Formats: sequence, structure tokens, C-alpha cells
Amino acid sequence: MIKFFVPIVFILTIPLLVSCQKESKPATSGFDQLCEVFNELKNLAGVSQLSQEEKSNFILENMSKKIQDPIVSNSWEAVRQATPESRYQIFKDGAEEVTGEPWDCPNMQALAASAGATPEL
Repeated sequence: MIKFFVPIVFILTIPLLVSCQKESKPATSGFDQLCEVFNELKNLAGVSQLSQEEKSNFILENMSKKIQDPIVSNSWEAVRQATPESRYQIFKDGAEEVTGEPWDCPNMQALAASAGATPEL
């Protein structure tokens, strides 16, 4: 049930995020900053040996230090609860909706499935 609920909640909040974002700084910087966190994780020595929890903690810790945009932080917090195989696409769709531009992060695409919360069944 939760794996269907999280994407729906995220998608339903996009119009609110867009309206709030239009009044603040450019949205692309926060999304690109989160991509950079995934780039750092990918380049971390021994990343393949890290557990899902360790990868998730790395992202959350670095996100809190480097990303000031609450839309990006809250979006990842919500999306990381989704099923592993859908996390990247949901986040990418949301980023493109908020920014109005194409957005891509190959390292997030490679790691998102193994770097989120374990969905409760």
C-alpha cells in the first residue's frame, strides 16, 4: 500500500511546489546539488560494499549540509520511501515539473534503487 501512496503524494504536491518555487531562487541549483551528492557517493571508495542504509545515510547527511532548497530535500525524503525501481523516475519527473526543463542525473539513476528507505510492506 505504501509503495503506491508515496508516488501519488509526491505527484499531488508538485503544483504546490511549483507555485512556491516561482517566488524563490532557481530550482535547478538544488536538484543539481543533490545530483552532485550522488556523484560523490558513486566516487566514494568502496561504494559497492556499502549497505542500503549506509548509502542512504551518506545522501541524507550530505544533503542536509549542502542543499538549502527545502523543495529538493523534501522531494528526496518522500521519493526515497517509494519502491526502489521507481525512485529515480519519480524524482526526475518531479524535478522536470518544478524546473520546467529536462533534468537527468546518471549517478542518481544508478544508485537510487539501493540508497533509499526500505519500504514497509
